[in-house]
Amino acid sequence: MAARRDLTKKFAREYAMASKVDKGAILDALVAATGWTRDHARRAIRTTSGRKGVARDQQRKPRPRKFSYDASWSSRRSGGCPVSRQASTSQP
Repeated sequence: MAARRDLTKKFAREYAMASKVDKGAILDALVAATGWTRDHARRAIRTTSGRKGVARDQQRKPRPRKFSYDASWSSRRSGGCPVSRQASTSQP
């Protein structure tokens, strides 16, 4: 696994500066060396070139909220069930 990662890093540096014809040759060489498909090799090169440092040290962006804070708070008060305005005003 580490050998593939090292190969991918080496090819990623060349791939970034290569012309379109050379990129195809680089992909063919990476596919022959690792046994990956061309599509997977292309994706591996693109993610490696954009990454700085080790992959496991990278932080993901947190997911955006699906609902606003007020909407999630009101659903917690109602017992977890979404409540419409009409239903909440009609109940005493």
